[in-house]
Amino acid sequence: MLPGLAAGLLLILAGSPAGALTLQFDYSFDALGFFDDQARRDRLEAAGNLIGGLLLDDLDAITPGGVNSWNAVFFDPATGLQTSVADLVVPADTLIVYAGGRDLPGTAIGEGGPGGFSGGGFQSFLDTLNSRGEPGALANPETDFGPWGGSITFDTLTTWNFDAGLPGAGENDFLSVALHELTHLLGFGIPIVDSWQNLVDAASASCATGTEFLGANAIAENAGTLCLETDGGHWEEGTQSVAGPSPQEAALDPTLTVGTRKLLTDLDLAGLQDMGWVVVPEPATLALLALGTAWLGARRRR
Repeated sequence: MLPGLAAGLLLILAGSPAGALTLQFDYSFDALGFFDDQARRDRLEAAGNLIGGLLLDDLDAITPGGVNSWNAVFFDPATGLQTSVADLVVPADTLIVYAGGRDLPGTAIGEGGPGGFSGGGFQSFLDTLNSRGEPGALANPETDFGPWGGSITFDTLTTWNFDAGLPGAGENDFLSVALHELTHLLGFGIPIVDSWQNLVDAASASCATGTEFLGANAIAENAGTLCLETDGGHWEEGTQSVAGPSPQEAALDPTLTVGTRKLLTDLDLAGLQDMGWVVVPEPATLALLALGTAWLGARRRR
């Protein structure tokens, strides 16, 4: 099972209710020192708190030992090459995220995706690697996704806004990009994640792009046919939804305008729900906006 990566841009504002997931960041592969600045770590970890606060899944721990052994496989954030960590211990309700930076090709400013694995041992251990205790991740067809985590990478040559406040002219909002890529790490838009791909019609006659999303929650939220970009990993460019009371371009379309910040919309949440994640129920959006602002303003002291 190999990890898949996708690039894009997103913002989510969320509190951290009981049962929320923890995104645990590991900078040991940040060979180029992108996160040597504590302020950058603070902003990424704030993003992890925000998106983790939206998710109420119960993920089983991965605890190797004895005949149960495994390798966490992912793309090294500093090189882009596949690498692995042997017998990684992953606590319950936690995703491990390897983070770093490098000069990304072309116009990409962020990449993120779930990790894969190889392993051996008792079937119960292998089932945990495959599902983290989410029964739908073992179903046929798969209706859920339970990753151990993955990796996330940021372009080292981009002009970033690392502040909690909105970006200025000419700045790319780091928080927005981090949250978008973390959503890809959750499997959103990743072709090898079956609970997403099973909902993609790549031969749609209903969409000009030829690609349509079939998730019931997202279709209901969109009030009709929901088209994807031809990559099958983002809503069609310009897709509209709402964030709180405000109409907004959906955060999981493929672009973010320089100098702006996007909020996660109801449509983006519905897409996560369709692929099996347990999302904080509405009417959470307005409360999450307020709670998220508090998270953004808080620095994590060490």
